[in-house]
Amino acid sequence: MSLSKGLGAWALTPVGGLIVVTVAAITATGGLFLTGAAKADFSVAASPASQSAAQGQSALFTVTLSANNGFASPVQLTASGLPTGATASFSPVQLTKGSGTSSMSVTTANDTPTGTSTITVTGTSGSLVHGTTVSLTVTPHVAPAFSLSATPGSSTMLPGDTATYQVSVAGTNGFSGSVALSTVGALPAGMVASFSPAAVTSGHTSTLTVTTKNNTTSGNYTLTVAGNSAGQQQQTTTVGLNLNATGRSFTITGPSFSNIAPGVNIPLDLAISNPNTQALNVTNLTVTVQSVTKAAGIDPSLKCTTADYVVTQYGGTYPLTVGPGANSVKLSALDNIAAHLPTIGMLNSSTANQDGCRGANVVLAFTGAGQGG
Repeated sequence: MSLSKGLGAWALTPVGGLIVVTVAAITATGGLFLTGAAKADFSVAASPASQSAAQGQSALFTVTLSANNGFASPVQLTASGLPTGATASFSPVQLTKGSGTSSMSVTTANDTPTGTSTITVTGTSGSLVHGTTVSLTVTPHVAPAFSLSATPGSSTMLPGDTATYQVSVAGTNGFSGSVALSTVGALPAGMVASFSPAAVTSGHTSTLTVTTKNNTTSGNYTLTVAGNSAGQQQQTTTVGLNLNATGRSFTITGPSFSNIAPGVNIPLDLAISNPNTQALNVTNLTVTVQSVTKAAGIDPSLKCTTADYVVTQYGGTYPLTVGPGANSVKLSALDNIAAHLPTIGMLNSSTANQDGCRGANVVLAFTGAGQGG
């Protein structure tokens, strides 16, 4: 039995009580379409679109797989079109769920030709193969290197003292070697330099300690620090050392005072600070009236000058010994006789009008000589 119903010939065949319909031919007419289920698949993308790397260095790309229509099969990643000597590695090399990201690292060799290459990244899952491309530009090789620096740039101290500096190593272009440190040339008699540690790597520092003896000759010295590392050119930096018999400057300060009346003397208990690491012998303490400024509102016709004031200098015995590193040692602690302290006073004139000095601001200056003990 057979029949035709517009779309083709149908054959009806009885089989064991059933009727099997066989469609001999179907012709789609009048807007009739037959479609099947969408196919599961995946796509591949990579970023960034281009990278550059020096010879011997690496470039990193991110490979992204996107699943379509429920695709969930493992996808194996490969790369082709690499420049000579370059290799590509994926992490992971297989995406088991059919989607996700993988890092592709392209590593060049020292002799990989310079220039731009197009690399094809391919994902394979059974008969499904998809890919994308990225660009890699190889630039000339830049050799690893290092440099030295030191702080402070200079130091001043007495003979017999010790100075310290921080020596730093900075690497570039992937430098990772160990740098051995030393000083260049002969040091003055009695001067010794040492490093702790004696060798450092990039990003680290070593302490340079310079010790001297009391009889080391004073002067301005420049010490050259050298760094040596296997396969590298020697690098240097310098530090200054001012070895001065008078050492670093010490300071003298005086107490505040106000409203000096005619005929009145005010004791000045001076304070001496010694920043050196050795005792300091101080002599020739001197106090002078540096300036006088009249108070506001005083009659301009009334005078007040430095000549209206008188200073009595320190009357004790020299030297005054100030210990190392002492901060603001009072003169009264070095000489406990109050009568030895210097004083500031205002002259008592029986003929001149001294009202011009009422409330005046008096500025004193203090000087002295110091020698290492």
